[in-house]
Amino acid sequence: MYHRLILLALAGLALTSCEPTERTAVTKREEPKKDAAEQSPQDAPQTTVQTPVNTESPQQTAEQPTEQPAAQTEPAELVKQQEPQQTPPEADPTPTPAVAADASASLLSVALTVQDYNRMMPWEKQSASTSRLNGVYLGNGKVLTLGSALATANYVEISLPDSSRTVPARVLRYDTDLNLGLLVVDNEEDATIFETRAALELDEPMNRASKAQLWCTLNGTQSASINLQGEIGTTDRGLPRLQMRADQAVPGNYSHGAPVVVDGKLAGLSAGYNSAARQLKVINAELIGRFLNADADAPKGVPVMGVSMAELTDPVFRRYLKLSDDRTGVYVSDVQPMGAAAAAGLKKGDVLTSVEGLKIDNRGRCELPLYGMVDVATAVRYLKPLGQTIQFTYCRDGQEQNVVLALNRDAEEKALIRTETPGVAPRYLVWGGLVFQPLSSNYLDALKAEAKALPIEFMRLNDQEDELQKRGFKELTALTIIVPTKATLGYDTCQFAMVEKVNGTEPHTFDEFVTLLKAPTESGMVELSLNKPPYRIYMESSAAEAANDELRRAGILRLQRLSEQE
Repeated sequence: MYHRLILLALAGLALTSCEPTERTAVTKREEPKKDAAEQSPQDAPQTTVQTPVNTESPQQTAEQPTEQPAAQTEPAELVKQQEPQQTPPEADPTPTPAVAADASASLLSVALTVQDYNRMMPWEKQSASTSRLNGVYLGNGKVLTLGSALATANYVEISLPDSSRTVPARVLRYDTDLNLGLLVVDNEEDATIFETRAALELDEPMNRASKAQLWCTLNGTQSASINLQGEIGTTDRGLPRLQMRADQAVPGNYSHGAPVVVDGKLAGLSAGYNSAARQLKVINAELIGRFLNADADAPKGVPVMGVSMAELTDPVFRRYLKLSDDRTGVYVSDVQPMGAAAAAGLKKGDVLTSVEGLKIDNRGRCELPLYGMVDVATAVRYLKPLGQTIQFTYCRDGQEQNVVLALNRDAEEKALIRTETPGVAPRYLVWGGLVFQPLSSNYLDALKAEAKALPIEFMRLNDQEDELQKRGFKELTALTIIVPTKATLGYDTCQFAMVEKVNGTEPHTFDEFVTLLKAPTESGMVELSLNKPPYRIYMESSAAEAANDELRRAGILRLQRLSEQE
């Protein structure tokens, strides 16, 4: 019955909508648009699992590739031959490097059962789904695979490519920004599954002219080596990737997490495939090395500067900034108060001219030796990991200066609208039929997918962030949906609003909001101030409690989760 209540609430949605504006580098990461033909683990359709899964306790955090349609008939040339395919010398004088060892012996299969929380109705989980991708044996009982789906995986298995043996696995660690994860067997006695596997040693990073082989299995029984040619650099998850062209089509989902091999060593990991162009997006060896060499307790993710930047191609604007014709750089149009750039003293109006000695052009790009031209934000995320420092040269009032930034993620982690960790239980409170949640980018993404547009009241918060932080807000509490009850009659248009005050007091965190809401008043009445009409709503605490009992009988058994660990 409560599902009908929620649907009724959503059906009455009347949003004043507009296209979302870009948040600064701070709160929303710049992601390249995906080619319609590109198949990545996160974009592929998933298979729904009918078996019930525990919806209360988050399981071992774990990447989310999904099953792609099965390949049709594998072309005969894909089946592994006695010798790897070579590019004819007359077509290309640079020979394809020989594979010194049969990399197929390092291949494994990884199966995931994935189930994240429902951000719109946070007391329940989404339908479970299954997915499968490749794993690469590194030795010492460790398997390397893609990391993005591990965050929401409830159950993980490792299999031999022919499926002759399958054992439970657990996630040792993962990083969704680097898109890499490490698995080990869940039971020590199952480590014998690796007896027939050969470890791949990590190689030097490739460049745009490199040639390599993609190794994968076909139908779980045969292995294939597909020749790759490096082409250009691209960006994924805010990090540079190599884009490599396959000399033949890669069937089905055999590319996801498959090793890219040069001279029998692991030079990269495939993280996406554009079937129309036969292009693979490859995580290069230096980023794999960064992940493997990081301490177990090292912070996850990549650095975020906390600035917005604009090109300097307008000659009039350049003269206004007192820039000589021979000086290039990118204009700092905004600085996030809580970010690394602000902490280092950068200000709006500064012109960044170089980073770590790499010259920045007027379009805000610098050249990385392996990848070519990338934007400054990508270079910062790539050049050094969290916890280190990075040096910028910048121009202010015509004078050149140097500054050192301490690399962190404060611009995202201290933002008012931040990203919650996938797979971690969201906080919420259902009170009398009013559903309250801390406003997160995860929730906004789910709302936009459901309603096709965001409420104007939420969009305006982008421009109000500095003001709200000055007023002491550390996170924002949103009234998200209205479940029809006797206590919420007439309030159906109040959903999708920020709670500005509770009984006249600003709640600067979600915990403060809960405390203020539950604090007794002389009249027993609670006043909520919102950022949209009617701006104030009222509810008696006794009426809210009676409605809570009604909701429990309707099937919402858990009316609050005030901690991610609950």
